Amino acid sequence: MADFKPAATTFSATNALLLAQLCNAAYLDQGAAGTATEALGLPGFVWIDLTEHFTDLYAMATGGPEFFVIAFRGTKNFEDWMTDLQATPVSFPWIFTGCPDIGDIHAGFGHALVDAWDQIRKAIGDLVPRPDVAPDRQISRKLI
Repeated sequence: MADFKPAATTFSATNALLLAQLCNAAYLDQGAAGTATEALGLPGFVWIDLTEHFTDLYAMATGGPEFFVIAFRGTKNFEDWMTDLQATPVSFPWIFTGCPDIGDIHAGFGHALVDAWDQIRKAIGDLVPRPDVAPDRQISRKLI
């Protein structure tokens, strides 16, 4: 299993290294990215194809029992760099209505994230183990 400290509240070189390796893997093709995450000791892997919304944009979700990481393939060529230079920072709640104002986000990335949210949520759902529920027990939820 990968050495990662999900509860870290200060800089962790170990965490930074793993996250950098996962960002690098996002630029590989699907098979190679899956192999890379497995070599890093991460048992879960889901490739997310976002090309329905954006040209050559992919992401991957991976992780273990205590954490999950989503890594995006973004800037890949000269045209992407030129687009990045025209980036506009916007407040987080401007993109994600109703969320707390936790800082600014790259407008292009924020819009990509919103447009792809259903696919991202599905990928995470594919990685998160479902809890076992005894057949004779039902889960009820009250609305308050």
